[in-house]
Amino acid sequence: MEQGIGVSSKEETFNIEKSAASDPLESFRYVLPVKTTQDDYVIRLGYFFDYLQIAGNNIEDKATRFLEQALLEQSSSSDNKNKNKWAYDCLIRYINYLKNDSKRNLSGSSISNYFAAIKLFYEANSINLNWKWISKGLPPSSRVANDRAPTTDELRRLVQYPDRRIRVIVYVMASSGIRVDAWNYLNLKISFQ
Repeated sequence: MEQGIGVSSKEETFNIEKSAASDPLESFRYVLPVKTTQDDYVIRLGYFFDYLQIAGNNIEDKATRFLEQALLEQSSSSDNKNKNKWAYDCLIRYINYLKNDSKRNLSGSSISNYFAAIKLFYEANSINLNWKWISKGLPPSSRVANDRAPTTDELRRLVQYPDRRIRVIVYVMASSGIRVDAWNYLNLKISFQ
């Protein structure tokens, strides 16, 4: 019998399942391709575990203990409706703490960022909650930046400036839609033949 790519025995299958279950952050990190996003989410998740006072030497230990407790509560519940009640209560208590924290006075957008990290951890570890209902309790997020596109008259005035370099910058930015910071990453090579 020819073996293809994959698991060749029941023993290997068990080892793979055991290793994935032993590190609840593995699947959490799997869906976050960017390293800086992974780091930010892990830090926010650590704040959540610290708030809950979950014991552990590092974030992996805390995540494992949290998941063990959530699964224990899940298996002890006979009612499907209250299956994840403990995990739900932990999340709601933490969101209320963030909303009422007068020291830090977090904006709705910041609280949403904390919520996104916890939600991803829950989903990655099969803790299913009614996310639509929970997100209704989040404070509204407001845009801090008051950006707008320049008007045609404003662009005409900028192009009339005597320095030719300004004209090039204005035309490139207006026609391509790049932001000011993008100029640092452009490689301009002009060849005259």
